[in-house]
Amino acid sequence: MRGHGSAGAELSADRTTSLDVDLDEEVGETPPVAGKAPQEPKERGGSRWLPILGAAMLLLLAAGAALWYFDIPQRLLAGNDGEPAPVEQETAGAQETAPPETEQQSAFATSPESALTGLKFVVEYLAEGPSADAILAEAASRSEAGDCDAALILYSRAAEAEPALGLPVAQLFDPPTYAEGGCIDAANEDAALEYYRGAAEAGVAEAMRRAGEILTARAASGPVHEEGAQWLQRAESVESGVAAGEAPR
Repeated sequence: MRGHGSAGAELSADRTTSLDVDLDEEVGETPPVAGKAPQEPKERGGSRWLPILGAAMLLLLAAGAALWYFDIPQRLLAGNDGEPAPVEQETAGAQETAPPETEQQSAFATSPESALTGLKFVVEYLAEGPSADAILAEAASRSEAGDCDAALILYSRAAEAEPALGLPVAQLFDPPTYAEGGCIDAANEDAALEYYRGAAEAGVAEAMRRAGEILTARAASGPVHEEGAQWLQRAESVESGVAAGEAPR
């Protein structure tokens, strides 16, 4: 009886063990093997992606913050309606106003050494230190080229550098010798008289005579007439001295 009892107990224990093994297989656990340490459950594969996903989210947040800070979407949407457009319009307006001056310079500039005209040319030309005769010649050249601003300035500078050259400059303004079609719009006796006086002071007899004629014609008496008479007398004196063989003043 005891043998049967012990055998029944062993059968009961084997069944219990078998049931435990079946239960462990269903749950997914491996029954412990005798003589081996129990293995820890393996870590699930999804957990290793968590740091990568976190870093990606941080990058997206940083990119969004940069776009918001620099206002890039709004600039892209603005397109041609943004702020650069007025600058281009102003530049275009400046370019439209510039060509007339350039065309005028190219039309008047006859010297191959300089494309400047007007006062800019005068400054560049006088910086070379030309003689008074050279300045007068350049003034005539500028007048023929149509660069009247430069021509008139150079005429005046030539007479300042050499007062005797005031005679040919005065004749450009004097009504009896005035010629139309040049840089001088109309005859101007007052301007001619000033140049005549300068040349007369330098001893040019012809300038003395013409200044005397203008002044005596303006007044029959008084200071103006007297000044004119004095110039006429000095002119006769110089001309008589030259006729007698004396060196002109």
